[in-house]
Amino acid sequence: MATAVITVASGGLPVIDVTATAPRLGLPVTEALAAGGIKRGIPVTKVAVNGLPVTFVVVSPTGGLPA
Repeated sequence: MATAVITVASGGLPVIDVTATAPRLGLPVTEALAAGGIKRGIPVTKVAVNGLPVTFVVVSPTGGLPA
């Protein structure tokens, strides 16, 4: 199960996006969807070094597997 995150310009948990380079090494995360105009998730900021490795995954809005 992926953790919901919100990508912010600064001030969030520093993360390194390894989706394209080493997807199996990153914590699976997904960009939070706006529910009623409010996004709920952990704020993250993408950095080049010294961050938590994450892999962005696609999650179906219906809860099933993506087509």
